[in-house]
Amino acid sequence: MEEFNNYSEVSSVDTSKTLIQTFFWMFLGLVSTALVAVVTYNSDAFIDIISMWPLLAIIEVVLVLVFHGTLRKASASVVTAIFFIYSMVNGLTFSAIFAVYDLGTIAYAFFATAALFGGLALVGYKTQRDISNIGTILFVGLIVGLVLSIFNIFIGSDGLSIMLDWLILAIFCGYTAYDINKLKQMATSGEYPEEKVAIYCALELYLDFINLFIRILRILSRARE
Repeated sequence: MEEFNNYSEVSSVDTSKTLIQTFFWMFLGLVSTALVAVVTYNSDAFIDIISMWPLLAIIEVVLVLVFHGTLRKASASVVTAIFFIYSMVNGLTFSAIFAVYDLGTIAYAFFATAALFGGLALVGYKTQRDISNIGTILFVGLIVGLVLSIFNIFIGSDGLSIMLDWLILAIFCGYTAYDINKLKQMATSGEYPEEKVAIYCALELYLDFINLFIRILRILSRARE
């Protein structure tokens, strides 16, 4: 019993340390995205970025695939570099939001996202249940949402757009709690070095935060019209 208690204490310390590192990297990723977005918008380069959006979207998908594909073999510094390249490319695409939404709505959306994200992260961290089984459900829901989003590009249904915003918001609420819970499992499994676990989970949570922010921004903007 004493050995089990000692193991639990060590695991808790290791998980807390990894969690702090993860949020640190995630924060830096968000900062790099915001800085690139602001600089791009202020330089009027975002006008050219809009026409390049399909190419940038492909580059982002490729970077995420490379990131996951190199996690086992690449060094922690290489994985970190890919993460920051991705966050900066994402900053280019994000520069257009300053032309579409007013600054007040963007600020409200950011703080609402931060509050929601924090609450969901706490739920994911505190829960003692294994919620890994919801990963498949969330992934299927995300695929359905993406397919419907592509379909809606052609039909332009406002009702479907509203439904998709709430659906995808709910999916990434689930993903946030799920990814935090997965971080706990990875931190205690010993399968990957601590540095890799932190940067891997930082990207996962970065993506969760960004997608929550986008949907909340769209919902708030529509509500204020």
